[in-house]
Amino acid sequence: GAFGLRVLDLQPYRTSLPPLDEALALEPPANAPDIVLITLDTTRYDALLSAAPHLQAFAATAIAFPRTTAESPFTHPSMASLLTSRTPLEHDSISTSPWIDPRLPTLATHLRRLGYRTAGFLDNPWLGPEFGLSEGYEHLDRRTTLDRIVAWLDDPEAKAPVFLHVHLFEPH
Repeated sequence: GAFGLRVLDLQPYRTSLPPLDEALALEPPANAPDIVLITLDTTRYDALLSAAPHLQAFAATAIAFPRTTAESPFTHPSMASLLTSRTPLEHDSISTSPWIDPRLPTLATHLRRLGYRTAGFLDNPWLGPEFGLSEGYEHLDRRTTLDRIVAWLDDPEAKAPVFLHVHLFEPH
């Protein structure tokens, strides 16, 4: 084994998108929906819903994905796959090397280019800027509390649709 060697670094990342600072600012589509992504560390979907009836009610009005699997048993590679739509072989994050190239576009990067306001409330240390997954969030907060989230959402001057990603480490 390579034990943490970044063997895929020899090949360039395949992306047709320019870096965020080079991208043209776009207007969000008419009636663009707000998007809220809630992710939890080490929590099974079925256990979560059976223990939290109020989340069942929320799931009934939202788009839920009850039959999903993680790309990895580790947070960073799994979140890298979720946020980049790439497999661990493509984004190169493994348990012994939890990092992706910050030039690799994330969901937040794409939505920000479309004119969304983007925020990440990510209280897992593996999701911070030093590991490459916080690209595209115009607001990044490492302490996830409801008060902090509501304060960001309540910006009276904000007109753009919202992409809000809340990642909770506490269920871990």
